[in-house]
Amino acid sequence: MNSKDLQRPLKMRAMEELKALLEQSHSIRLKEILQESQGSGSRIDLLARIDVFGHSHTLACAVQRGGTMSAMRDDLRHLCEDIGRQPEEMMPILIAPRLSSKLRTLCIERNVGFLDFEGNGRVILEEAFIGKRTRQHGPGGHHRSPVTGVRVP
Repeated sequence: MNSKDLQRPLKMRAMEELKALLEQSHSIRLKEILQESQGSGSRIDLLARIDVFGHSHTLACAVQRGGTMSAMRDDLRHLCEDIGRQPEEMMPILIAPRLSSKLRTLCIERNVGFLDFEGNGRVILEEAFIGKRTRQHGPGGHHRSPVTGVRVP
């Protein structure tokens, strides 16, 4: 099985998690989620086009398998560089099965949204904030705590 075949289920899961995160806010309308082709060497795997109170936004998502902190940091840097070369303004989002607290902090410092499959997510747009995080709830259990908000201009 080649790497593209292994990446396909991960991208599908990432699309589902992204859709679920965006649907937490009634102020956000998801227009479409597109899978980007990897032929150009870009780190952008998914593009999500959304509408927030009549303002259009594009979320450029890199889907990661995980790995070392150093490799994830490099991928984050490359994602931001790829977005800088795009003709339209985009919000970078890093999606992975698991993101360490250090990597989530790095995303916040670099104004990059993030989402993992463990229930942690954060996206800040001009008009809206979406966040969720997993908290330990009893021995070995997890509790998802969604936080959504609307910014007043």
